[in-house]
Amino acid sequence: MKDNIIPLFKIQEEEISEVEQAQKVMQEEAVKHKWETEPDFKLIHEGNGFHVFVFRNMQMGNLNGYVGVDRTHPWFAEAMDGKASNLRVHGGITFASKGGWHEHFKKKYWYFGFDTAHFMDLVPAMDAMRRNVTFAFDSFMQHGEYRDMEYVTDEVNSLLVQLEAIKERNKGYKHNFVREYRKLSREKKRKQNLHSSFAK
Repeated sequence: MKDNIIPLFKIQEEEISEVEQAQKVMQEEAVKHKWETEPDFKLIHEGNGFHVFVFRNMQMGNLNGYVGVDRTHPWFAEAMDGKASNLRVHGGITFASKGGWHEHFKKKYWYFGFDTAHFMDLVPAMDAMRRNVTFAFDSFMQHGEYRDMEYVTDEVNSLLVQLEAIKERNKGYKHNFVREYRKLSREKKRKQNLHSSFAK
């Protein structure tokens, strides 16, 4: 008879554990689905030689932030691995290119951008895949944090402030089209070399 008796504190521990687990699942679900309720595009600022926005990578579901500078900015046509690598933003600068290739990018701007698909970032497409693959992948991905519109807006505003300060420090800057052409030619050649090395 004594073998069937379960101590009261053990029952309470199990009940608390189940409640905590249910709360954790509810919190995770609320975060996981946040990307379904927030916008896919947000214009942050346009004017004074800057074009700033956040938009969602529709394949992966993560948000990216971009600050475009026009030719009045000394870093127009600056490569991603040049001076732009000194810009401080989530995951670092992962994009530096001329606009016009996508509906949100304007042709006369040079854009610096970052993404939120780095280690410890919860990426919606990866999260969906995580549920269908092995436990090893699951444990690798489960601690990521989704970088929402508010977070990415703060980061892109920080990037804007940095680029505004650079422009302010170079008030007498006059755009040099020959220099721009050389920079763009070097960047184009670098990309071609990169693509040809992958083709081998």
